[in-house]
Amino acid sequence: MFDDAFVDKLPEEVLPAAQKIKAKFDVSDEAISQKEHSVEAYYNAYLKAYGLLQAFASAKELDITFPELTESKMDSILIIRQAFFDLGREITKLEKNKAHSLLESTKFHFSTKFGGIFAYEFSKGDLKKIEAMIDGIGKFVAGSDEFDQGYKSRLLKRLKKLQDDSYKKIGDLDQFWGLIGEAGIAKANLGREAKPVVDRVRKIVEIVWRTQARAEELPSGLEIPSVWKNDV
Repeated sequence: MFDDAFVDKLPEEVLPAAQKIKAKFDVSDEAISQKEHSVEAYYNAYLKAYGLLQAFASAKELDITFPELTESKMDSILIIRQAFFDLGREITKLEKNKAHSLLESTKFHFSTKFGGIFAYEFSKGDLKKIEAMIDGIGKFVAGSDEFDQGYKSRLLKRLKKLQDDSYKKIGDLDQFWGLIGEAGIAKANLGREAKPVVDRVRKIVEIVWRTQARAEELPSGLEIPSVWKNDV
């Protein structure tokens, strides 16, 4: 059912990856069911599918239960099919969450245009720079083997959300400031090799600070102050 070539082509984002895994299993399971041989003859293929799903669910933090298989091959195959059915339920939840997020972000986006709420406003040039920096961080992290897989998955998910929620006008800059902590983790893991991440986060933070300072009517060109200095 599944091989390395299939897995290597899976998207980093959890929803489209889950959809591809579910579709592949459903097609393979249906094809096996139509063959003249008994389903048990393909037991090893089902075992590999079960192992792949367990690894995927663990890496992407999906809420799927994986019971122990039994001595009966047919009963075990039924357990495996149920796990993939549960994957379908997780996909439905992810789709609903994505739709809700899109609705809320779109509502906020247009509310700022109608003047209904306060928002920070990036210039078009700054927004393009931020998007490029986020994309660069994502590519670096995805291509690195030095990060824990769970952390890598969470960070890539966070970067994807940043990209999805980045508008010219935005009500909350906290998600951008949170990248400072991610840069610290990258440096702790990689040392000087983390420079591509640290440099990009620094550029993003500089843009965010300028945007926030302008919105708060602070003097132009004011550098980011340190709140940890003794004279504060």
